Amino acid sequence: MVRNVLFALVLAACGSHSGASAEAEHHDMETMPADLAQFHDVLAPHWHAAAGPARRQGTCDAIGAMEAGADGVVKARASSPEAKQLRDAVAELSRACATRAADADFDAAFGKVHESFHHALEAANR
Repeated sequence: MVRNVLFALVLAACGSHSGASAEAEHHDMETMPADLAQFHDVLAPHWHAAAGPARRQGTCDAIGAMEAGADGVVKARASSPEAKQLRDAVAELSRACATRAADADFDAAFGKVHESFHHALEAANR
């Protein structure tokens, strides 16, 4: 139960930019497994950046770090289908960056990475 509440707080914080939510997210980072926290550290600044060309460029510039982070999550959670889904979502985002996909396709791929991260976090807290 407590883990579900913590997951809900992290999810809410990722969808918001308010100071209170950022504080709640920081608190939850203290209980987040190290592999997922490392991935989050790469994902969060790009996810929370204002939408537009700079966000897309910054995200694509960080794709190598996201791939390494997703590989770390898979390594730490080898039997987790959610970890593998995160790695697959990052690979899809990497392809969107490499092919300069349409904005809607990039946004969908990036959203899938974010969603997959939360699924992996939820699975880790079960």
